[in-house]
Amino acid sequence: SITDYTKEGNIINLNLDAINSKLKKNDFIHTTKSYIKFPNILIIEIEELRPLALFETNQNFYFMDDAKNIIKANYEAINHYSNTPIITNISNEKISLDKIRYLLLEVIKNSNSVYEKLNEVQYLDNSIILILNNNTKIILQNKNFKYDLSKFLNFNKQVILKNNINIDNYQYIDVSIPEQIITR
Repeated sequence: SITDYTKEGNIINLNLDAINSKLKKNDFIHTTKSYIKFPNILIIEIEELRPLALFETNQNFYFMDDAKNIIKANYEAINHYSNTPIITNISNEKISLDKIRYLLLEVIKNSNSVYEKLNEVQYLDNSIILILNNNTKIILQNKNFKYDLSKFLNFNKQVILKNNINIDNYQYIDVSIPEQIITR
């Protein structure tokens, strides 16, 4: 309650730092700013965390944000951030969150429309597969993922967007083979 942060219920005596500090303890709040607009208005601005991806470890779900912060996710949060891509580990190794973070930030930076359609990132031993909402698969080589991602993003820009093609028309776009892009 706001009255916990004031003396005698007077807005002038509000402890704004304490309010901001309390709000900041919520894992899903990125930044807060509060101020008083005299004579009687308290304004609190909250910027929510923007999850980059959702993944599971040891039967617990976690969000990763763009700064690679890891936040435990409950079902309510998962439902709230329902458009967040899911990271699925199908490999024999541990997922490289640095790779996933780089990959997703590059997709957002170069093609937010692809990120908005991104449903799942499958992490395999030899490849990383981006699966869009309509089941279009974008196949990258795991060891050359930066190069392959760049190849896909250039293809997206120079072929798909330039020719006004709907990416949903593709079953897959395989950029994992050197010097080739295979589509279907």
